[in-house]
Amino acid sequence: MFSMHLKVLKRWCQLSLIALLTLFVMGCSSSTPSNTSQYYFTNGSDGWWYDDYWFYQDHVYPDCCHGDGEFKQAVNSWWHTLDPDKQAEIKDKVKNWKDGDGPDISALKQDLNTKYQSLPADKQQALSEKRDQVREQMSGKSLTTEQKKAVRTKWESKQRPTLQRANVSRPNISRPAVLPQFSRPSGGFGGGGHFGGGGHGRR
Repeated sequence: MFSMHLKVLKRWCQLSLIALLTLFVMGCSSSTPSNTSQYYFTNGSDGWWYDDYWFYQDHVYPDCCHGDGEFKQAVNSWWHTLDPDKQAEIKDKVKNWKDGDGPDISALKQDLNTKYQSLPADKQQALSEKRDQVREQMSGKSLTTEQKKAVRTKWESKQRPTLQRANVSRPNISRPAVLPQFSRPSGGFGGGGHFGGGGHGRR
């Protein structure tokens, strides 16, 4: 009789452990969206590349940018991490895009700035604070050199959070032969009067 009770108790413990492990895994899975959505400040359907560029720059080039040269370097580096279909989508949707060997730096700078300015004031503030936080983390002493290297490697890859929501099945959109001309705002490097938009340039 004692042996039977012992077996039942052992079986109950095993089932309880399995149930707890299942709940733990489900809890980890449910927390994933909040971890990735912390980098989403724009509507992905209107252009996933805004958040993707801003946070790529902050993680990989946290001290950018002190001038057009550094901004160009950051944009070129980011551009070459994108698949051809994603590059084509940006070319189709960014106003005044001029085709060339690489990205149209001026058009992207204007586009990022316009997008940042279109955000509500609370979104602009939240974006600026998040970007400042990331830059401080990547250029400060809270992470070791190896940890920073690991973070940069992740953000240089196609597995970075902001790239996951990009629309892979991009519809074929033909750009018109002639695009209307828009005046460019004075100053600023990619949005909000700051390099890359939505944050303050490092001094």
